[in-house]
Amino acid sequence: MTNEIINLDGWGKCLKLSNDVVELTTTLDLGPRIIGFNLIGGENIFNPIGKVDPIVTDFGDFYTYGGHRLWHAPEGKPRSYVTDNDPIKYELTETGAIFYYNYEKETGMDKNFEIILGEDASLYVRHTLTNRNIWPLKCACWGLTIMSPGGRFIMPQEPFIPNTKKLLPARPLVLWNYTNMADPRWTWGRRFVTLKNDANILIPQKVGFMDKLGWACYEKEGTVFMKNFNFYEDAEYVDYGCNVETFTNGTFHEFETVGPIKNLNQGESAIYTEKWTLFANVQLPEDEDGMADILFNLADKAKKAFVKDILTDN
Repeated sequence: MTNEIINLDGWGKCLKLSNDVVELTTTLDLGPRIIGFNLIGGENIFNPIGKVDPIVTDFGDFYTYGGHRLWHAPEGKPRSYVTDNDPIKYELTETGAIFYYNYEKETGMDKNFEIILGEDASLYVRHTLTNRNIWPLKCACWGLTIMSPGGRFIMPQEPFIPNTKKLLPARPLVLWNYTNMADPRWTWGRRFVTLKNDANILIPQKVGFMDKLGWACYEKEGTVFMKNFNFYEDAEYVDYGCNVETFTNGTFHEFETVGPIKNLNQGESAIYTEKWTLFANVQLPEDEDGMADILFNLADKAKKAFVKDILTDN
């Protein structure tokens, strides 16, 4: 692993981490946000939006900035929108780095995420929330990633089982008040649900899923960005049972996963890990079965490389 402090216009100081296959860039003068993730010499799969279009709250102006961030769920305003516009602390490790958000005095929450690089096109992002209040809090780690425009979010469907063999439902599908299932960006297929990013359609769309398969992905021009994560059958999840959500509006597109809800007493932490993998030169066919053969094979490859001690959430 190598690391390098760089200065980027509009972002200030950033830390670039890399191995022989992938590199990622994380802000140090704000956030933190992981604003870049790409194969060496390849295009950034994230969308670093910058300091535009603030969300005004009682806590001040919140900027999404783009890329990947850690929030605590469920969403609430202004609780979720504590500003993070100041320089942050970080700590290098043998395999990556830990990035610390400034203490949220408004919520009593400490937040950090750790990057753990391997030797291939995968890495781990371990999110941690710690309750510093003297009273308990009920919350979940929430990893929000803003993707490069022009791609599509792909959500695997549960395996087909005939009703003669299984009568109970497979999972919930959660809709928001503004969800329009007839929007042309959606494809509701037998093997996948997909949501395309279209810069010309400025109408918000969002859907949430319970994803028991432990993966979902975003594909753009032959590059597949896959997230792997644990699913806990007996856990409680936010938003009527969602652990994966996707939102789009014009060029803006979020790929979100959420950990189990935890009841945190003072000093206790919730930990939730995503594994990220980039696959290049993936030619997905139009038919769903051919697409499933490729994507489920990629998901199996990524999952086999899980490191159990890293992926133990609590």
